Amino acid sequence: ALKKDPGFVKDAKMLDRLGRVARKLVPTCERKELNYHFAVINSDELNAFALPGGYIYVTKGLMKAAQSDDELAGVVAHELGHVNRKHSVRQAEKAGIMTAIVALMTVQDDVKKYQKAAAIAAYFANLKFSRTDEYEADRCSVEYTSKAGYDPNGLITFFNRINRDNSLTKVTKYFSTHPPTTDRIKAVQEQIKKIGGKVAQT
Repeated sequence: ALKKDPGFVKDAKMLDRLGRVARKLVPTCERKELNYHFAVINSDELNAFALPGGYIYVTKGLMKAAQSDDELAGVVAHELGHVNRKHSVRQAEKAGIMTAIVALMTVQDDVKKYQKAAAIAAYFANLKFSRTDEYEADRCSVEYTSKAGYDPNGLITFFNRINRDNSLTKVTKYFSTHPPTTDRIKAVQEQIKKIGGKVAQT
């Protein structure tokens, strides 16, 4: 699991890449009232997670594993789906950490806010969403990526490559909380067809 204060990556190239993808995806989201924040956590684990209020965290390991911006966009859009469908709020309430998150929103200092959010996120990263929530966030991923001009198949190619690559499977925590079952991949493919997209050969 992520340590309590894993620290943030300050690598300009990596942050620029995440920022570029995020700037295209955010306008496609339904919840326009949120002020979205994105950060790269200094961990070699493969993971990504979202806190209520629009805080999206991606680990350095996942940034490196996502071979294309389409793949990165697929994962980030999935996390944005959890935020926009308020799955993260339900999870926080269930885990009894909503009070800490509400307190976080009142912190004015951005650096302190990020640090506190990261500490909560480290705990949040290990929470599992329901199967229904995962499928709904996947549908959001297809919708947001497609509207933003990315290939919605990116989420599937990312899933499939990690499923096939033992060296990546060993360090991924993402699939322990977001298992990419065959049914789930099929559901993403059906959603791509539904919006008139072309499903890539896997």
